[in-house]
Amino acid sequence: MKNKNVYGYLIVSDDGFAPCYDDGLFTLACCKPDIRKSIFKNHIDENGKVKDDVWVIAFRHGDQYENGEYETKLVYVAKITGVLNFEEYYDCADYQSRTDCIYKNLKTGCCEKISGLKGKDREESLKKLIKKAYRGKPDYHIIKCKSNPTGNELDQFRRDVSGLCVLISSEYYYFGNEKLPKELEFAKEHCRHKRPGRFFYVDIKTDEIDALIKKFANHKNIKAPLPENKKRVCGC
Repeated sequence: MKNKNVYGYLIVSDDGFAPCYDDGLFTLACCKPDIRKSIFKNHIDENGKVKDDVWVIAFRHGDQYENGEYETKLVYVAKITGVLNFEEYYDCADYQSRTDCIYKNLKTGCCEKISGLKGKDREESLKKLIKKAYRGKPDYHIIKCKSNPTGNELDQFRRDVSGLCVLISSEYYYFGNEKLPKELEFAKEHCRHKRPGRFFYVDIKTDEIDALIKKFANHKNIKAPLPENKKRVCGC
């Protein structure tokens, strides 16, 4: 039986920013450039529609140890139902109130061209673009993390725009901090070795993920709880 196209990754923070779960819609607009670029390059047709059965699954380390290592938890499972260019997302009135809609005047074609540049040429192009790109300075987004250890604004911006698209899901399942179901136990090994945000391909067959979704149907399109201080940060 043919496998689905399933991407897995290890998430650090789950504060409703990357991904954003506002209004029953999942969006991955910032961070995770490797996942977004891979789906943009490999799974959309000439009309910009998703042509394959594509899913993204996020895991995280729990607080408890298991056999001397952190226990692996399930955060969300999302079927990618749409892939938008930056201009289709950031400059569309329908998305302006979303937490992750932090940019403006971005065009995927321009960002793709800049991503192909090297060294000083890319840095100078990014500096020019960033001056007119922020809708409002998102201090919560520019943080120090394993993917951006310096907390550098330009490095973070580069990671955001190099993803080349915004992933959308109208069919996602939110677990938050759930124990791994047996269908996904193999992900533990991946999560031991992967850096946060670096994706791996999930070896799960169609009938297995369908069974998983049916089993957890009551988790569909749930909004992630905000932290008490209401501060949302990058999930790496």
